[in-house]
Amino acid sequence: VKFVMEMESVSFYDAVKILADKVGMQLPEVKLDPKYAEKKEHSDVLKQLMRDVARYYRNNLLDENKGKDAREYLHARGLDDEVCKRYGMYLFVDGARMGYGLGSERNDLTLRDFAELCDVFYIGGTKCGALFGEALVITEASLKYRFKAHMKQNGAVLAKGWLMGLQFAVMLQNGEYFERTKRADELAMQIKTAFERKGVPFWVDSFTNQQFVILSDSQKEALAKGYYFEEEGTVPQGTVVRFCTSWATTQAEVDTLAADIAKL
Repeated sequence: VKFVMEMESVSFYDAVKILADKVGMQLPEVKLDPKYAEKKEHSDVLKQLMRDVARYYRNNLLDENKGKDAREYLHARGLDDEVCKRYGMYLFVDGARMGYGLGSERNDLTLRDFAELCDVFYIGGTKCGALFGEALVITEASLKYRFKAHMKQNGAVLAKGWLMGLQFAVMLQNGEYFERTKRADELAMQIKTAFERKGVPFWVDSFTNQQFVILSDSQKEALAKGYYFEEEGTVPQGTVVRFCTSWATTQAEVDTLAADIAKL
């Protein structure tokens, strides 16, 4: 019963009724809580709202012009139009590292583009210098209805205050957010140049704060003495590792790393 309650978001009584209907069992009449009808009506309104929102996103996705970019992305992931229609899919973007993507010298998108192209996205916080949290951006007004209440009910109580919003307001208004992420990209390009000069191969050609290189065992052992990097797997040439700059990376740290790369 609990499984049905959670999956269908229904009350205990409604969950029992669903199960009874599946096996053809008739439930005895019971006297319900006087407030049950009121609660059920409210629940039905919310369910209809979610259906309307899903329909809105589905129509946007399948619109010839509005959904063109999103459909191209889904097609590239192997999802055709029929799958999108069947499951009412819409576009959400994980923006944890959005700042570093927007700060790249090869980038041609803006924050406004994300707002126009996506249904929902969020702006990364802690990875880009914020004290805590992320900033969720919902572009469709109907999806915002009682969203704060849903966050509160599901444990996101920090969003009930104003400190989280204040930090993003300050960072975005004074330009600090994108200045920090752009600077991290610039430092990453210096690291990239150092590896290029040493002839170290790249796993992918990245123009953001993350650089993926292929190190031999001896190179990996030498750099591991003074630096932390993540191993992503192995290829015939060696081990794929990730070097990542951030809002906190300094020029002095990059200069020291570049010098050690030259010694490999």
